[in-house]
Formats: sequence, structure tokens, C-alpha cells
Amino acid sequence: MAEKESRDKQLREEKLRKRAEEKEAFKSEVELVNRLKEEMEVERKLQAEKRRQEREYLQRMMRENEANKAQAEEEKKEETLADIKA
Repeated sequence: MAEKESRDKQLREEKLRKRAEEKEAFKSEVELVNRLKEEMEVERKLQAEKRRQEREYLQRMMRENEANKAQAEEEKKEETLADIKA
């Protein structure tokens, strides 16, 4: 009888230990998933910021290019007028 009780107690303890290990493993997996989600969110924000900066840079370059074109056109007009007067 004592042997059976000892065996039952051992099985209960083993079951409890196994359940505790499974809970801990699940908790670790949840933490890992959350950490990966956070890392992905940070990466997504970095990429979005990088795209925004690239768009801003390209727009600035286009404005400068337009301004340079307008200035070159104005200089060409002035040159043409100067040639006509000469």
C-alpha cells in the first residue's frame, strides 16, 4: 500500500513538474513572439522614416533642378537679348 501511495505521489509530482515546465516554455515563447513583434515594429518605423527622408530629398532635388533650369533659361534669354542689342 505504501508503495502504491509513493508511486502515486511520484506521478503527481512528475505531472506538476511537467505542467510547470510547459507553462514556462509557453511563457518563454510568448515573450519571444512579443519581442520579435516589437523588433519588427521598430524596423517598420525605421523603413518608413527612411522612405520619408528619401522622398523629401528627391523633392528637394527636383525643386533645385527646376530652379536651376529656370535660372539657365533666364540667363539664355538675357544672353539672346544682349546678342540682339550688340
